[in-house]
Order: sequence, then structure tokens, then C-alpha cells
Amino acid sequence: IVSILKSDVEQLLLVSNKGYGLRIQTSNVIAQTKSGKQILNLKSMDLNSALSQIKLRNQNLELCSQLDIELLVLDILKISKNDLYRDNPLLSQDQQDRLLKLIDRREKGEPLAYIREKIGFWNLDLYIDHRVLVPRPETEVLEERILENFNSKKLNVLDLGTGSGAIGLALCSERPLWNIVCSDLCPQALSVARRNMK
Repeated sequence: IVSILKSDVEQLLLVSNKGYGLRIQTSNVIAQTKSGKQILNLKSMDLNSALSQIKLRNQNLELCSQLDIELLVLDILKISKNDLYRDNPLLSQDQQDRLLKLIDRREKGEPLAYIREKIGFWNLDLYIDHRVLVPRPETEVLEERILENFNSKKLNVLDLGTGSGAIGLALCSERPLWNIVCSDLCPQALSVARRNMK
């Protein structure tokens, strides 16, 4: 930016080469650049905004991807992806600190499903924690094969070693006439499966 021509702001975003900035109190500024006049959406440039934090925190990481960080931000803010990209809300300092802790857990190799305590499987949103294994995407292929090879006629099915209940509950959602029993030797795993049955 060569010069600011017009602004409805009290403060402008000032960013140094170290990435420090001031909070923005406006949405648009008309600026003169070498290529001509441009309207800048300064809200999207605020270092405290969710999208800025996602980009900022996605540097020099090995395990935690940008998508991982985006999902963590959505969980922290309790918003949808549409809300994130439409509104680009600000993260408080507490929320930023929480995000850093979650990213650190991911960088240490903890599965994202354990950090978020949820995972999508088939057409379900399942609760997941350290008491059960994380359902693998490949397991959905097993679901497809079962559904392709068995029609809707009533069957008795045993999901042995159910863990989170992913397989049995997904089958139940597709075949309501089937009698499906989810079983596990581990009482802790069964408590996770019960939670997912609600």
C-alpha cells in the first residue's frame, strides 16, 4: 500500500515484519496502491480473526494440517464452516491459548478425533475418547459390502468388539429392521457406545 486515501476507521491495522498488529475497528479502507485504488477488507487482515489465526498457526508444523487447525477453530468457536468464512469472527486471547494447546497435542501425535472428542463415520457423528479406537475410514468399506450383500430383510447381527459402536450403529441407521447387538469385553468402551446410541 502506497497511501491511505479514505477510511472510516479510528485505528488501522499496523503490521510489522514480525507479525504484530493492532486490532481493527472497521471493515473497509480505500487505499492507493501501485496498481490503482483498492477497497481493503481490513477485518480479514486482523491477526485475531479466525482465518488469520488458522494461517498464522499453520507454519512450521509437521502433523497438524491447516484443515486440522480449521476444525479446532470451529470447535472452539462452536460455529459452522459457513459461519467461519462468512463472518471471520475474532478469537479472544483465551481462545487463542486454547487453540495453541490443542495444536500442541496434535503435533505430539494425538489423533484429531481424540482432541475433538468426535468423528464422522458413515452418516453419524460419534463421540470418541481414549477408551476406544478411532474408527478408520476403511471401515466404511466394510459397511458398504455388508449393505450391498444383504437386503433389508430382518437379520440378527453381532458387532463383536464394538468399541465406539460405529459399525453396529451405522448398520442400524441403514437397516432399522435388523436386530443388531453391540458387544465389547471392555466396560469403558461400552459406555462410549451407549453414549453414541442416544
